Amino acid sequence: MSDQSGTSYGSTPGEGNEPTNPYGQPPNFQQPAYGMQQQKHSLAIAALVLGILGLVGCLFFAPVAWVLGRKSVREIDASGGALGGRGEAKAGQILGIIGTVIIVGVTLFVLGVFLFGSYFMETSP
Repeated sequence: MSDQSGTSYGSTPGEGNEPTNPYGQPPNFQQPAYGMQQQKHSLAIAALVLGILGLVGCLFFAPVAWVLGRKSVREIDASGGALGGRGEAKAGQILGIIGTVIIVGVTLFVLGVFLFGSYFMETSP
């Protein structure tokens, strides 16, 4: 489909056969090759697993998940895209924070019951 001037259909004279970019992406933009995926950071997966375990019942895993999640998010960000798994790391970090808050709340409640429970028992008629 070319007209009489020798240019292809839809191109302007002087453009040649250069492809146009209607979406505004840089011309050197390339999609990753099919099947190529980023390697997930191993600490990210560990943070997610420990964060889930920290909420399910093993509360002492929660602070570890928080620390591992924070560390792996920093390392993933510093890798410049070479490492993946930021979502898993962030989820593990958030679950670790939630579990740690639960630990602190339960600890304060138990301490309050032991420290002030006897006071309320003595003042009750």
